[in-house]
Amino acid sequence: MTTERDLIQRLTERLDHLHSNYDLPCQSALIAEALDYLDQPEPEGLTDEEILNLSEDHCVSYTRPGGDVIYPYKDGTDMKDDVLSFARALIAADRARCGRAAVEPKTNGTS
Repeated sequence: MTTERDLIQRLTERLDHLHSNYDLPCQSALIAEALDYLDQPEPEGLTDEEILNLSEDHCVSYTRPGGDVIYPYKDGTDMKDDVLSFARALIAADRARCGRAAVEPKTNGTS
């Protein structure tokens, strides 16, 4: 699957080739803008902590007054890992639907 970045890279190279070889009107500003975009780092994924905070915002978890977080239970075990796995699957599916590559989560998350 072609990502946005791949497409922009190919179009930029082609436009630069056409500009250089066929004396098309100057497209340097457009080429520079595309190259600036490509120089930007890929967005980072959400940390586990950010996802777990969102789970509370959407009533999937609850923080007690003492600070302990309660997650749904299944068979006597909390489903914190399941909440993270489900959220990551949704993020990956959404990025794929939009034609973007999945991004790696930030490394400073909780697990």
